[in-house]
Amino acid sequence: RRRLDLAGATRFASESGAMDALADLAAGDLARAARWADRTPVAISPGQIVFEDHPAVIQARVWLARNAPGDADRALAALALVRDRGRASNLRFHVGRVLPLMAAAHAVAGDEDAAIAVMGEALALEPALAVRRFADAGPSAMELLRAMAGDPGREMAARAAAVIATLGDDADPGSPPGRDAASSALTPREALVLARMADAKTNKEIAAELGIAATTVREYTVRIFRKLDVGDRRSAVDAARAAGWLPAR
Repeated sequence: RRRLDLAGATRFASESGAMDALADLAAGDLARAARWADRTPVAISPGQIVFEDHPAVIQARVWLARNAPGDADRALAALALVRDRGRASNLRFHVGRVLPLMAAAHAVAGDEDAAIAVMGEALALEPALAVRRFADAGPSAMELLRAMAGDPGREMAARAAAVIATLGDDADPGSPPGRDAASSALTPREALVLARMADAKTNKEIAAELGIAATTVREYTVRIFRKLDVGDRRSAVDAARAAGWLPAR
């Protein structure tokens, strides 16, 4: 468990609680995820380097998904601090991770100019094999990308189009899958994750092989479990083999 300072009061908060909230979002269970949003905003210690799976970032994701009055402003405040910490530490990759989410937050808040400016900054930092972060930022971020790609005269239009093309079917996240998705087929990304699960790879190992974050692997895992109506990896692999989604042993 990680010790966090929550609004001046020292408490213990489980990092797994934030991860559970992220999994709830991936599963389309916003009501459960919102329990994390209703907590006191997670504080970030002075000088702390914050990564995209930090509880404060996940809390911002939940706020944006819920979009209650004031949620976008809360998310922007948290994400701006994360961005500034990354810049101060010269961690361009981690700054690039949070910028698409910031752009989505500006869009949710109704500030289109700021949203496009921040998304342009994110595109300027976009390294090869790191485009998944744009889809991870949600539908608002993808709508921004499409708007930029659809305006050839806009700066970064070509790069926005390239990101969308690289993402392929992941460029349209649609609605988060719910329990009625059990019979739907796997997306290509989910199939890749499932194949590596069958090889007994850990989330960290899968993330390294696919060039995505471990939190993203967990999201895919939750979706796979939902589609196969199972609760663990072994059952998922067995069910996938029975369904013909994986080759038999």
